Amino acid sequence: MLREHAKCVERVVITVDLLLVAASLLLANTIVQRYPTAFLIRQYGPLLISVCVVWYLVLRFAGFYRSLRTRGYWPLVLKVGQSVCLAGVINAALLFVCAPHFSRRVYVTHVLLAASFILAWKLLIRASQKAARRRGYNSRRILVVGTKGPAVRFIRHVEEHTEWGYTIVGCVQGPDGDDKTECMGYPVLGRVDQIVEICKSQPIDEVIITLPPEYLAKLETVLPRLEAMGITLRMAMDLYRPEKSRVMVGALGEDDPVPVVTYYRMTLDPTQLFLKRMLDVVGSLVGLGITAVLFPFVALAIKLDSPGPIFFRQKRVGQNGRLFTCYKFRTMYVDAEERKRELLAKNEMKGAIFKIKNDPRITRVGRFLRKTSIDELPQFWNVLKGEMSLVGTRPPTPDEVAQYEEWHRARICIKPGLTGMWQTSGRNEVSDFDKICELDTQYIDRWSIWLDLKLIAKTVAVVVAGLGAR
Repeated sequence: MLREHAKCVERVVITVDLLLVAASLLLANTIVQRYPTAFLIRQYGPLLISVCVVWYLVLRFAGFYRSLRTRGYWPLVLKVGQSVCLAGVINAALLFVCAPHFSRRVYVTHVLLAASFILAWKLLIRASQKAARRRGYNSRRILVVGTKGPAVRFIRHVEEHTEWGYTIVGCVQGPDGDDKTECMGYPVLGRVDQIVEICKSQPIDEVIITLPPEYLAKLETVLPRLEAMGITLRMAMDLYRPEKSRVMVGALGEDDPVPVVTYYRMTLDPTQLFLKRMLDVVGSLVGLGITAVLFPFVALAIKLDSPGPIFFRQKRVGQNGRLFTCYKFRTMYVDAEERKRELLAKNEMKGAIFKIKNDPRITRVGRFLRKTSIDELPQFWNVLKGEMSLVGTRPPTPDEVAQYEEWHRARICIKPGLTGMWQTSGRNEVSDFDKICELDTQYIDRWSIWLDLKLIAKTVAVVVAGLGAR
């Protein structure tokens, strides 16, 4: 999976590099000769393509399509300078042979512009990666199962490749041997039979199995439970046949690859995930624009209807147990959480979720906001921050997650969403939490960007019709 992610990023970087080279050439022509762009392309089209190919080969040879995270800024500047000189000389020779009448001034201007554009682009990539890592974004929290030779080699491999984005939370010891407190500087959090509880106690994205074959029998009861919870598993060989998860065979690294078998519920296709994030960003910006227009009217209505804040803030559980603050327009009286205890006996839902008709805690304005789904507009901020998605599963509270059976936890292996299968399937007609989880796992197992678009369109229709909300 990591290699597939790297290839997706590589394709994006290559595309931007070639666009910058082409743009610098066209801009140089505009600045120096002011010939129409169409004339330049018609006159030198094949040659310009060759120039771009040379730039690509030089940049690849210089290693710019491998991770830049481990390179300092000055070595990066030096490497760009070397690449510019090499590409400049090769292309100058190419133009001298194939197009001796091509303007020297245009070419020199192109090289200077291309050098500036590419250097700025590479420094931006480097700074963005450094800032993202410093803030903990785009990292995968992993638990390593094993503390001996294979685990040690794996940990060293991960430490040598920080660009993979792995954060090792700790290790789990095999079933035999003396108790250990640390392995390669990482805490030993327990033994094999405690893996599930460890994954419940803190956010874990992936569990890496590095135990030797003779210990695999000890994992026969643990692996299905982790799979049911939606935790991604990686093993060094094909030892486990999942019932629901998809399987992907790959390797970590290129120079000294470690073969792994990945079992996963949520999609790991980097292109699809990139499109989903782009959809989230665009959708959240549109949603926040709508929120800004409606805010003065909604805020005034909430304030006139009942005392208390405009926004309701609550801790919710995100992907794989991450906690975040969920925002909504307040639709209940300020003592709603205290009064909930009195109403638990009237709960109309079966399982780890609470909902009743004609909830006395909801204000008059709150009923309208819920009916029209306006109360959920502030969650577009959660989507923009990356804590939620436009489409996903309903974000549960920590108290609800504490009541989950293990297979229920599969619904939190993805980001929660503003809408989803349950919300668009007549959510008030579904009173069994198990049925809700079945709808959520259907979404996880069938997910594609087209399914997201379909559910968004269906949600708009449901909201316009005023169906399902209360």
